[in-house]
Amino acid sequence: MISGFWATEIDPLVPDIVDCGDTQHRYGSRVAPHLHRHWELYYQVAGKSINYSTGGGKSTLKQGSVYCVGPDINHWHEHISRQPAHTLFVGFDLAAVAARHPEWDVFRHFAPIFSVDGVHQLERSMSRVLEEATIVLKQQSGGLRLALDMLVLDVIRASSDPIGDRSSIVRHPAVSRAIHLLETRFREPWSLNEIAEYVEMSRAHFATMFQQSTGIPLHKFLIKVRISHAEQLLRNSAQSCESIARECGFMRIQHFSRAFKLQTGITPIRFRQKHRV
Repeated sequence: MISGFWATEIDPLVPDIVDCGDTQHRYGSRVAPHLHRHWELYYQVAGKSINYSTGGGKSTLKQGSVYCVGPDINHWHEHISRQPAHTLFVGFDLAAVAARHPEWDVFRHFAPIFSVDGVHQLERSMSRVLEEATIVLKQQSGGLRLALDMLVLDVIRASSDPIGDRSSIVRHPAVSRAIHLLETRFREPWSLNEIAEYVEMSRAHFATMFQQSTGIPLHKFLIKVRISHAEQLLRNSAQSCESIARECGFMRIQHFSRAFKLQTGITPIRFRQKHRV
């Protein structure tokens, strides 16, 4: 493992969450065969991995893929991209969630092993669980349980009702599609022209509509999303500021530092000193 963390025994009041973490692995590295007594959910932030399981099961995960494996199933991972394989994971008791929400029919949606591609929206759900689990917050037990429940619900929705097929009753569908794209693929160097083409609108019309809906221009919205993700990494990881800048889509550390201070009022280094637990 290059960097990251693995948290266990998170909150005795919420035994539903067994462990969670954020890891990066080098090209060619492997995680040996192992099994869990609980459900384990993996989200691929970057890079590419192959997940194997007993009986010949094999799933290739790329950016935006999720992989879930149930209790007592032997499985292992191989990281196959030159880019470091960056993964978020959460281990949890699915039966506890099912008991709280019998109307969700959870076990009908969670096969013993399954994977779904192109579910970038789940990165936010996974990150919320990690944040609630690793940062000291008020009402932490309740927040952690709610974050887990929302993660399970979002997995159910993602596997049965793709987010791209939904429309918003508050915003124009084109703006909602753009926001979703920017919030889930914020590392990419999007331009206004590319987003307008993606939502199939003219550049000028879309720019006006987006700013009217969000209150800020598209490029500032993208920077805001990137800085928000950077704040999470500064709190929860040991990555250098240069590494965080690259992971959040900034090509130069100077641009990242300037944008970060403009949005938060302090430098990334000062933010880390102030907010690390």
